[in-house]
Amino acid sequence: MACAGYQLSDSKFAEIQNWRADRGRKRVRDFYAGRWKDVPEDQRWWEEAFRRLEPERVRRLAAVKNYSGLPQTDPLS
Repeated sequence: MACAGYQLSDSKFAEIQNWRADRGRKRVRDFYAGRWKDVPEDQRWWEEAFRRLEPERVRRLAAVKNYSGLPQTDPLS
């Protein structure tokens, strides 16, 4: 989602598009397959997008748990 620009500023999205274009398919595939762990924490651009989505994720998780009877603990906590 972050690579598609979801929840990112226009300038950050342009930066990500350039990042993807410069690397080619294999390097982007390797990134998705685990090379993202090699990116220093202060350079993980996708965190910005996911941080904005966190309140919605928590709200939806609670709704699913209430509906399904699942335990009320958050697996990401």
